[in-house]
Amino acid sequence: MRLFIGIRLPLKIKHLLFNISEALMYEIDGARWVAPENIHLTLKFLGTTPDDKLDEIEAAVEKAVSDFRKFYFSLDELGAFPSAKRARVIWVGVHHGANELIELSKAIEEAMAPLGFEPDGKVLKPHITLARIKNPKLIVAAFSKVPAEEFSGRVINVDGVTIFKSHLKRTGAEYEPVRFVPLPG
Repeated sequence: MRLFIGIRLPLKIKHLLFNISEALMYEIDGARWVAPENIHLTLKFLGTTPDDKLDEIEAAVEKAVSDFRKFYFSLDELGAFPSAKRARVIWVGVHHGANELIELSKAIEEAMAPLGFEPDGKVLKPHITLARIKNPKLIVAAFSKVPAEEFSGRVINVDGVTIFKSHLKRTGAEYEPVRFVPLPG
């Protein structure tokens, strides 16, 4: 199974972000948009994993998050990797709570290393992916079509992390939550 660890988002936020995607769809050709039910924030991608490792992964995540308290993050701005001039990924960034997400990601990354999941060596840039683009393109003008006040400042409470299973299909990936690990306190 293909696994990753992330933050589930409330249905209301998923719909809000998908509405932003819909507004951008008319402006950006050739993008593969994340379905509303799949919108999330990734903390650590694990990849192909034997089924019998799930309990071990859950235990390691429980230990990794044991020093964290519940927190919140707020949405910030639209962005793109590597840039809006050569976009391959379109995302909504995080403002308040970004440091907590980075620290949570680091703790999970460290906990996964002894289980054979290599650290990727990158510091997390907290974001929520809206679309992927196969051929890089200029999308600066499209961003101006979505007023930031529609989503900027929206708050998401983080009370735990989820281990997701990714099912690859012709129509795109589908994500299934398989375990939830609450943050203490």
